[in-house]
Amino acid sequence: MTVRNFQQQGKAFESASTSVVVILDGQLIYSGPVASTMDLVPIQPGSDVDDTAWSWTMPADFSGSQTLSIQVTGGTFILAASVADRCSLASPDSYMSLIYQQSIDDVQVWDPMTDVTIDEASHTRGTDLTGQWYWTILSGQTFSANFNVTAGVTAPDWAADQTYPAQALVVYENQVWIAGASSPAGTTPTSDPTIWFTLPVANWNINATYNYLARVRHNDLTYTALQAVPAGTDINDTQYWNQGETP
Repeated sequence: MTVRNFQQQGKAFESASTSVVVILDGQLIYSGPVASTMDLVPIQPGSDVDDTAWSWTMPADFSGSQTLSIQVTGGTFILAASVADRCSLASPDSYMSLIYQQSIDDVQVWDPMTDVTIDEASHTRGTDLTGQWYWTILSGQTFSANFNVTAGVTAPDWAADQTYPAQALVVYENQVWIAGASSPAGTTPTSDPTIWFTLPVANWNINATYNYLARVRHNDLTYTALQAVPAGTDINDTQYWNQGETP
């Protein structure tokens, strides 16, 4: 079974010590401390809350919804982005926040959390941002939601005893490869560059159109398309492109 890795980002403020108890799908997945600081809660949280608070795994082919509960003790916890690997076939080991896309008032947003409550009071996220909404959870409060997941993209691991047809995709040495021609059994992707090629990342072109999850390079950073991108769309338009990552 192929496993998919998840990480939850977040950080606690106004306390030297904060702990959380996290239950997902009825199972305890984490109980312990999270990164904490005595600093005041930031007005506009950003990279200052991208600490990995806890992590867990799921089967890579899982698609559906699971109930999530987070109890906070100590400080004020900012629940930030949920990220996972296997969001892009071109870079299956990269962690991205492309876990689940939902529609709110006809606006498409990337956010796995739905039906959010804090201490049983319902809360609705805004649509002025198309990325994941950050939630503020005070000490003593319990955050609850449905955590939604779209199945991760996968390619099979290369197998020495298998013959591959042209256009076959495999994972070998933590990289995705595509067969340009039929590959005999035992031919490793690194041994015959006339057959196997790494999945390319093209240089960004403002005049080009791009499919969902296309990856492009610009100014030494790699960007992933959050949806189909029309020609003329700027690379810094966060409705269409995620923030650039170091390749």
